Amino acid sequence: RRPIAPRRLSRCDCAGMLRAFALSRAARLGAGCAAAGLAASQTECLGADARRISESCDAVGVDKSPSTGPRPLMEQLTNPPPFGSGASRFDMSTYGGRALHFLNVLGDPTTLWTSAAELEAHRDLLRRHAKGEKTGATDAELWRADKVVTATTRGETGEMVPAPFRFSFFAYANLVICAGLLRPDASLASAAFFQWLNQSYNAGVNWCNRSSGEGDIQSLATAYVAATGAALAIGVGGTALGKRAGGGIVRLTVPMLGVALSAVLNLVLTRRAELDGVPVYSTDGMELGISKAAGVLALTKCSEARILWTFLLLTVTPVLSGGALSALPSAISASPTGAMAVDLGVTFACIWLFVPLAMAVWPQRDTVAVSALEEQFQGLKDKQRRPIEFVEYNKGL
Repeated sequence: RRPIAPRRLSRCDCAGMLRAFALSRAARLGAGCAAAGLAASQTECLGADARRISESCDAVGVDKSPSTGPRPLMEQLTNPPPFGSGASRFDMSTYGGRALHFLNVLGDPTTLWTSAAELEAHRDLLRRHAKGEKTGATDAELWRADKVVTATTRGETGEMVPAPFRFSFFAYANLVICAGLLRPDASLASAAFFQWLNQSYNAGVNWCNRSSGEGDIQSLATAYVAATGAALAIGVGGTALGKRAGGGIVRLTVPMLGVALSAVLNLVLTRRAELDGVPVYSTDGMELGISKAAGVLALTKCSEARILWTFLLLTVTPVLSGGALSALPSAISASPTGAMAVDLGVTFACIWLFVPLAMAVWPQRDTVAVSALEEQFQGLKDKQRRPIEFVEYNKGL
C-alpha cells in the first residue's frame, strides 16, 4: 500500500471530468423530471445544468468542446469546419495547422487580383455574419472572404497592402531578382544592382507587413537608406568572400551568413518603430497597452523565420536543382539557358514552399506570459475579472 503520488490534472482531464459530470447530472435531472411528470420542464432543467457546467469550464479555463486532439492534416485540408467569426480554418495551436494556414493564404495567387471594392465586399460579408445577420453565404464563401481579407490587409490596422508587397507575391517577385543574381556572366555592377533591388524589395515587404501601426515617410526613408545600404554591403561582401573561399563548407557558409544577416538587419531597421512597443491584448480581446518587450519578441521571431528560410533556400535549393539537371536530358542541362530555367523553376518552388513553412514556426498572433512583460501589465484582470496570465500580440510577418 504505497502512497500514490498526486498527479496534476491536465486540461483534457478536467474537461473529461466536467463532461462526465454533466452527462451524469443531466441523466439524473431527466429521470427526475420524467418521474414527476414534468416533461415540459425537462429542457429547462437540463439547460440550467448546462449553464452551470459551462460556467465551471470557464472558471478553470477549459475548452468546452469535445477533446479529440489535433485534427489530422489531411482532414484539415479537405474538410474545413463550419465558419466561425474570429476562428481559423486550420488548427493554429499546432505547427502543421499553421503551415497549412500560411500555405493556403500566402500560396494562393488569386488573392493578388483583389480590388479595393472586392475587399470591402468581403469585409462587409464578414461583418454582417459576425452580427448574426442572415447573409445567405455558404461556409466556403465565408472562409474565402476571410482568406482574402487576411492575405491582402495588415492585421493590426486593416489597411490594404499593395499587391507587390504581399507575401503571396514574394515568390513571383524573386523570380526577377534571382534571374539577375543567377546570371553566370553577371558583372560586379549587375550583381550590385540586383542586390540593391533585392534589399529594396525586402524593405518594402518588411514595412508593409509590420506589426505596429506607427510610421511616417521620414522614418521610412531613413530606415530604407540604412537598411538597404548596410544589407547591400553585407550581401555583396559576403557573396564575394564566398567566391574566394577555398573549402566547400566555407564557400557555402560565408554568403549564407551574409544573406541571413542582411535580411535580419533590413527587417530590424525597417520595422524599428516596433522596438518602442506594440499593442497587447487579453485573450478576450481587451487592449491592455503598448509593450516594448512584445515588440522585441515580434522582431526576434520574424528574424528567426527569415534566418530559417534563408538557410533552407541556400542549402536545399542547390541540391534539388542539381538533381533536376542530372535527371534531365543533356541537351537541356548542358545549355546555359536550360540550366538557368531549371534553377529559376526550382528556386521559385522552394521560395513558395519554404517561406510559409518558416513563418509557421510561430503564430502570427502570438501569446506571451505577463511575467515576461513590463510592470504595468502585472496584476491586470480581464472582462470577467479573472487575473490575466497571458496576453496576445500581432508579431507581423
